Amino acid sequence: LSITLTVDADTSFKEDLWKNKDLSISYLKTPDKRIMEKQFQEIAKIIEKFHKSDEEVICLLVKTGYVIKDDSKFLDNKEIVKTLLKNIGEDCYYTWQGYIEVLNKFKKITTRLKQDKDISCLILKMDFQLMYPEIDNSLKLDIPLMKSVLYGNSSCFEYFPKVLKDNKDIAKTAIRRSGKCYLNVSERLKND
Repeated sequence: LSITLTVDADTSFKEDLWKNKDLSISYLKTPDKRIMEKQFQEIAKIIEKFHKSDEEVICLLVKTGYVIKDDSKFLDNKEIVKTLLKNIGEDCYYTWQGYIEVLNKFKKITTRLKQDKDISCLILKMDFQLMYPEIDNSLKLDIPLMKSVLYGNSSCFEYFPKVLKDNKDIAKTAIRRSGKCYLNVSERLKND
């Protein structure tokens, strides 16, 4: 189904037409939607009402920035969870309250996703100091994960635990990203 909808045409559809999954998906995939527009928000509510259990449709809604009413049944869907966390982080960028909201959402996701390196990397890049205690213990000393975090946010190196600051591979990665990180490597490595 290939459909191009203009903003004016959106409102002319009867509400029941949005029951059609293909129509809803096509609409949500249409680029350059103005998600803050009242009209889009109204249509998104209708689409959510008819497809509230459909992961594909919900994922597309979340990707537009639309805030779904109940995300609790999707907290084991990696794509939806990553998008939800990003959306919360972007909506409240650089605010303590925003990071608390991300943390609260992270606490609600399934254990399987709490052990996912991509999800953990995402939240650690946002605020390492706040998020590190909350990630799964199996990931706290994971070298590839911590290197990925450093690639995204080298300034968090100062909050790394001592054992990671004493890891030569981690220290080299941190220093490559920012020379300031040298100040936080272990004394042993400063003499290396």
